[in-house]
Amino acid sequence: MKKWMLLLSGLSFQALFGQISELESGWVNNGLEHSAIKSFSFGNIERLFDSSKVTKWDVFPDITGSYGNGQLKIQTGAGVALEAGLKQKWAIQLRYAVGYSNAPNSSYSSDLQTKAFFMNRLSKTNPANNFLYNDIRFRMTYRPIKQIELQAGIDNHHFGEGDRSLMIGQQSAPNPFVKVTGSIWRLQYHFMQQLWSEGMFTNNYRPKGNATHYVSYKVNRNIHIGIFESVVYGMKDTLYNRGFEPEYANPFIFFRPQEYGVGSTDNVVLGLNASYQFGSHMIYGSFVLDEFLLKEIRARKRWWANKYAVQIGVKSHFVRGEHRWFHRFEANLVRPFTYTQIRPDVVYASENLPVAHPLGANFIELYDEVNWRYRNFDVTLFLQYYLKGHAEPNDNTGGDIYIPYTERKEEYNYTIGRGITQWRYMAGLHFAYGLRKNKWQVFIEPRLIINKIEKTVHTDGYFTVGIHRKIGAFRRNY
Repeated sequence: MKKWMLLLSGLSFQALFGQISELESGWVNNGLEHSAIKSFSFGNIERLFDSSKVTKWDVFPDITGSYGNGQLKIQTGAGVALEAGLKQKWAIQLRYAVGYSNAPNSSYSSDLQTKAFFMNRLSKTNPANNFLYNDIRFRMTYRPIKQIELQAGIDNHHFGEGDRSLMIGQQSAPNPFVKVTGSIWRLQYHFMQQLWSEGMFTNNYRPKGNATHYVSYKVNRNIHIGIFESVVYGMKDTLYNRGFEPEYANPFIFFRPQEYGVGSTDNVVLGLNASYQFGSHMIYGSFVLDEFLLKEIRARKRWWANKYAVQIGVKSHFVRGEHRWFHRFEANLVRPFTYTQIRPDVVYASENLPVAHPLGANFIELYDEVNWRYRNFDVTLFLQYYLKGHAEPNDNTGGDIYIPYTERKEEYNYTIGRGITQWRYMAGLHFAYGLRKNKWQVFIEPRLIINKIEKTVHTDGYFTVGIHRKIGAFRRNY
């Protein structure tokens, strides 16, 4: 238990490489304490329950600049973090940062993205590139007994063992949520309601509801299995103000029959996680099923609606004196049209960003990273390759999950990469040094990106520098 508590004190988003070894060493020799659902915005919540009263706070800079492709993107601000525990039953974790950004929260725009719950435009002449960001994240937790936990707040969640998640990941903006967790024997059950949205920063705001089940079964110290089910539904359109859907509020039902029962076109996604630990190594995998017909799979005609995603990876953690090493190799495959629907308010996404893998659909990706830590030094080499198909003019080939699947031209022959084919190769080196007892990090990161789209090859270099709080910072590695 002490090892687990020590590990959790380093939790943060995996894209912040300074936290990789603290985070990913969580499964090393932890046996039944390991969980495949992670939060990366805050530190160890367990220490807030260890004494009758505890309060910790920190003020930090939030400054990042990135130059590439002829553009300078900056995010400059400051923030405050607060953690408090009371009577060994209550815990509050808060992180708030505010400042200026010209790096909007959108896909693939630059090396830098500002991930904030509130983004207010500052300029009417150039509204797309000048924002005041208010990034608030908090979790309020109540544990009446050890086996039950109630939690509410605004934050991200990460399901699975991968750097990317095919279920729910960390790359979207934080969302309001409530969550109930119950544990008994080798089982752990999570039920979560989230509020997603589209058009928050425009005059066309559309709220979306999300309900998620996750059941984790720890077979033994080495084998863990998790079953996932999630549904997205529109809460409002031009004709009907649906609001919160009470049919999805029951934590003990399956969503698919309820979807049919309410006569809706909601979006239900099913998934399976599995991992096997041996020594300081772990093999892990995920399978996500959006939609399929068995007869169409057997026919092997590559039907458009056979929508699924697969992840397989291996990660290892080594300690040699004060030197700590972490390595991961991961492969992800997502079929065309996976996560898509006929309307934006039921797409498996929030605020124009995929909630699962950041590349959306219609791709295959290989990702590799090596991390070395020594005292305050933190160095990571990361490599990425992917093949992705983009939509052609007047033809949706299943790569952009926001384009309705009804805009396809035919029923069959949808292979990965169909459409305008992109090959991407990326290599990056992240070098960071810890300040203020390793609470802050100053970092530099050069990266080289080679894009081949059809027969055109384009090479870009990005250079990023910054200083921020080590726990809870976000940075792209895709």
